[in-house]
Amino acid sequence: HHMRIALQLNPCDADSIEQMGMLLTMRGRPLEALTWLARGIRIDPLHPHWYQFDRALALYMMGEYRQAAEALELATRPAPWIRTRLAACYAQMGDMEKARRQIALIEEGEPFSPLDYALRGVPFENPADAEH
Repeated sequence: HHMRIALQLNPCDADSIEQMGMLLTMRGRPLEALTWLARGIRIDPLHPHWYQFDRALALYMMGEYRQAAEALELATRPAPWIRTRLAACYAQMGDMEKARRQIALIEEGEPFSPLDYALRGVPFENPADAEH
């Protein structure tokens, strides 16, 4: 409800448009989300890196693991949550060596639990989506 009001007040705000896409992903509607996410990127071609993370999450939820990985690989300085999702993409594609490498890079950095983030870090409306 609040997101729709924000978009009515400022229909050209790329961040609000992008966040509508993320909200739709969290609500189990990733295909619809991609339209919003692409629109946000089109409006702000110099968008922040988290736009690609949100786009990758929608693609991942649709089973488009290669496209999701390609979006995540655009990150110039991948944060642990980006590496976590990238490891999941690689694992889903059967490339366990690349998946393990991402986890190793996380473990080399600051204390962070990829499994804890994967289970609790993304507030999906449908609990089954978090299991995916």
